[in-house]
Amino acid sequence: MVERLVDEDNNTVAQWMLLSNVPKEVTATTIGTWYYHRWKIESYFKLLKSSGFNLEKLATRNSNGSV
Repeated sequence: MVERLVDEDNNTVAQWMLLSNVPKEVTATTIGTWYYHRWKIESYFKLLKSSGFNLEKLATRNSNGSV
């Protein structure tokens, strides 16, 4: 288990598990850190795509700036 959400009576409200196929020598803390950074990157790109930056259009242009 990576994270557990509890209420004021210490009852588990939700829990999240992160499954991985990395070697067992890699600690859960390391895997959690990798996932944390990946999620930050995913959230950043979601922000870019949803906030009118036209990220998809920018990515489809060639080196001359044309589509």
